[in-house]
Amino acid sequence: MSRKIGDGITAKQRYDKAHKVNFSLRLTDTTDADIIRQLRSQDSIQGYIKRLIREDVAKQVSVSDLSKPEYTDRATRPCP
Repeated sequence: MSRKIGDGITAKQRYDKAHKVNFSLRLTDTTDADIIRQLRSQDSIQGYIKRLIREDVAKQVSVSDLSKPEYTDRATRPCP
């Protein structure tokens, strides 16, 4: 069980609020069945979506931009 800090939230909750972002996607079982099937076939849906997005970003970034410091380490890439 997490201990609550003075303001009534846990350290994890404070960290999550400061550093994490959530996105939600609602799919319809009839019109989006192909997408649902593909996502369910993955070991990691989050990893699969991140990989697809990073591949798309890489296609859009020019070769000269890849030498910029913000693109050298995935963990330090800025989020718009």
